[in-house]
Amino acid sequence: MWWHENAANIATRKVVRGELRDSAPSSSSLHTTTMDALERKLIAEFLASNAAIQVQERFKKQAERLLAGPGKYGLVLVDNIFTAATRQQVYDFLASIVNLSASRSGGALEADQLLDVRSEPLQKLVDGMVAFHFSVIPMMLVSMEADRRYCLKESIVVKVISRGGGASYMDLDGRCFTQLQEFTQNTKLPFGILCYLEPDSVLDVESHRLAMKCKVVGRQLMVQSVADGLLTAFNIVGSLGLIVASGFWVMAIGLLTAGSSVYLVMRGVMEFLKVRRHGPLRGQRCTTFNILLLTVFNFASLVFVSLPYSIGTIALRGPSKFFLVLCAFVDLWWLVMWRPMHTRGWVDV
Repeated sequence: MWWHENAANIATRKVVRGELRDSAPSSSSLHTTTMDALERKLIAEFLASNAAIQVQERFKKQAERLLAGPGKYGLVLVDNIFTAATRQQVYDFLASIVNLSASRSGGALEADQLLDVRSEPLQKLVDGMVAFHFSVIPMMLVSMEADRRYCLKESIVVKVISRGGGASYMDLDGRCFTQLQEFTQNTKLPFGILCYLEPDSVLDVESHRLAMKCKVVGRQLMVQSVADGLLTAFNIVGSLGLIVASGFWVMAIGLLTAGSSVYLVMRGVMEFLKVRRHGPLRGQRCTTFNILLLTVFNFASLVFVSLPYSIGTIALRGPSKFFLVLCAFVDLWWLVMWRPMHTRGWVDV
């Protein structure tokens, strides 16, 4: 389950003598959503901190960079939508926005390094655009460090408008969504607070009241990653344990291993469907091949070895033992390579 909150009140706060003070927000800028007490507390603490001011200032700088882009790169800006004539124009413009993170030190070398890091995913994003009508949505990830310091990372999402008027949202992780809300609900980011702007408010620099939204991300992924790790490790031990087990332990270990195999098969199918729907998850060290490998081997182990052997319908012979060892190796490979949470496509601020 995901919780949402529109933190538009931060956009209606004024920076006075280094502190945030509330001003009366307009009714159109307020949105009410449901979240639990912990998330309300986390977002409230963030909005009361200097990190919220820093995030808002980053959004203002990004807006200024976006507004300066059309004249520099030959784009046309109408109603917050950029229009380019060529794919190269789009790439050059987005590359300049991506390099905004390097401005924190002002070092040209750092900017070059940042561009090298992001050039490949950015090129793939541009190559995947079906039209050259787009808007740029800045994103900020706020995470809490061990010493209670806020750590800030930033990235962008590109909203592409097709000729028929449809929209798609593309990120530097190679994924594509039909709605911005769908993107924020399916993020692979670690635990933290995701701050972003609606496309229509990104360029609202004059009033300096950018309507910022905040959302706690990564909680479900934390639980899911623990479950993935424990059940995968159990499946490895169970597969190897079946080879040496005897008597009562054959049924006990076999049934438990079959149960963990069912879980892994379901997880593999779910991840495969996500990849097919939203594109390759380049930010994870997990490919479609790894997902299929996990699913096929665990399904075969469940149907042809662990479950039949545990209920006594087959005898465990040499080929079956070899297959169990092979399945354990595949699970170990998945355990090592699987990264449910990542920040690829994001850079430190």
